[in-house]
Amino acid sequence: MNKAKLIIDKLLLTLAGLALIVMVILSIYQVAARFIFNAPSTMSEEIVRFLLIWFALLSASYVFGVKKHIAILFVRELLPSKVQLVMEKIGDIVIILIALVLMIWGGYEVVHLTWNQIAPSTGMSMAAMYSALPVSGVFVIFYSIYNLLDKNELATVKEGEEGRHSMTIIAGLVLFITFFFFLLYGLPIALAIILSSIITLLLILPFDVTIVTAAQRMVTGIDDFTMLAIPLFVLAGIIMNNGGIAFRLVNFAKVLVGRMPGSLAHTNIVGNMLFGSISGSSVAAAAAMGRIMGPMQQTQGYKKEYSAAANIASAPSGLLIPPSSLLIVYSLVSGGTSIAALFIAGYIPGILWGLACMVVAFIMAKRAGYKVSEKISWKDKLFLTLDAIPSLLLIIIVIGGIVVGVFTATEGAAVAVLYSVVLSLIYRSLKLKHIPNVIKETAEITGMILFLITASALFSLVMSYTGLPEAISNSILSITDNPILLLLLMNVILLIIGTFMDITPAVLIFTPIFLPISEVLGLDPIHFGIIIAFNLCIGNITPPVGSALFVGASVGGVRVENVFKYLVPYFVMLIILLLLVTFIPQLSLFLPKLLGL
Repeated sequence: MNKAKLIIDKLLLTLAGLALIVMVILSIYQVAARFIFNAPSTMSEEIVRFLLIWFALLSASYVFGVKKHIAILFVRELLPSKVQLVMEKIGDIVIILIALVLMIWGGYEVVHLTWNQIAPSTGMSMAAMYSALPVSGVFVIFYSIYNLLDKNELATVKEGEEGRHSMTIIAGLVLFITFFFFLLYGLPIALAIILSSIITLLLILPFDVTIVTAAQRMVTGIDDFTMLAIPLFVLAGIIMNNGGIAFRLVNFAKVLVGRMPGSLAHTNIVGNMLFGSISGSSVAAAAAMGRIMGPMQQTQGYKKEYSAAANIASAPSGLLIPPSSLLIVYSLVSGGTSIAALFIAGYIPGILWGLACMVVAFIMAKRAGYKVSEKISWKDKLFLTLDAIPSLLLIIIVIGGIVVGVFTATEGAAVAVLYSVVLSLIYRSLKLKHIPNVIKETAEITGMILFLITASALFSLVMSYTGLPEAISNSILSITDNPILLLLLMNVILLIIGTFMDITPAVLIFTPIFLPISEVLGLDPIHFGIIIAFNLCIGNITPPVGSALFVGASVGGVRVENVFKYLVPYFVMLIILLLLVTFIPQLSLFLPKLLGL
């Protein structure tokens, strides 16, 4: 069984890697065809959409095998280990049933229905796209059976009008009660979304219609060329993380802030802002910067908790500073809010996040008497700056190209991949032996994200069927018509959600609920997107499930409970900043309006 799993692991990663490479090549070709040869190709975009669906579902299958799908485990972990083990095995059985009924049977029915439907550009049957679902279902079942038979201990990965109104209330109760039950049970969040959505749909539709509709929606939910930007930006970040970019950015950060009290902490913060924006991941930033800066700070006499707190608190700043996969997800779920405008809108709040962390680090360093770093000569400053410019140019080229319309966000992501590969080859830091691990990391991260998006597509279908967003909006608006109180209420809810739910599923689930309220209040969807992102970024460093918090504490060699008191001043400063971002729209909208976005 172990040998079979290794073979399937390699098969899925090989297929995912090939799909990824072809998608990058075709996306770059899109740019060249339009701007160099003046011959835009619809066929390449159609092929990319087909490949993206296969890549997403095969990667999601692989993620089941390595148990990396995000789950809320803190409740289950309070129980005795034997009870936890039984609950995990029951969870594996539930996954097998979902894969069997929804992915294989439901997928087969959709393939049968679309067999004679022909894609306009390639001439391929649409069944070629939908067949990814039953094929992936087979792999999910294999992995779930493997996990079921595995004798090892638990997984440790964390992360009429009246009649219609009555049905809406019942559907809402069923949807959210079942969702939170499965969530707290410890099922992966994507599966909790799928199960609760199917159970709710069964209140409205017959069983066979429900399963076929759900299977079809899961595929069409990621049938979007824009969606490709997510795996490509993730791939670019991973390549640069393996390509020695982090060290160059740290050295450049020293040039900028190396003469302030607690200078190494400030270097860490600026490094997170730079590297986080390039990698698009707060966890990657916290891990990379923590490994580099932690030992340096200890040799200078910094307390571990002080160093870890500065690293953790500043890690999410890169999720606001573009390019940001988080803002791409919001754009998709909010109905197509301009990605270029969202990217530009994130600059001021993201930079303010970093500056707020620097203020706290400065005050704490002064009180602790930490010294400044040694002075860097002008010659060394020039060398370190020139050494970092190629890395910084990635942001300028990609964001600049998207803003001025040279290429779309997806094409910009492909350019970022090409640029990061070329740069890493120039630095001689990316070798052939690193490629399998790069593909593995990309498949794990994007498989998790894209499967969540497929699940949320089903969730949004259920909410539109039942009229839940409108009902929830009306209920909240009935509490008060004071816009200040409503905005404060939404912020409180989002902050609470962020403490126990990862950023991506939270954006996917709660944007459709709160966006109608923001529209009633007259908020620009770009401004509201930054508000949601800012709230959930705070949750990313907050217990009990803040991923950047746990990674930063682990890399820093400290216990979460010990570092938390050092984080409290950062939380106070960030919540003050959140209120400023919420009630001063120009902090988010000034740059997009200035650039005409």
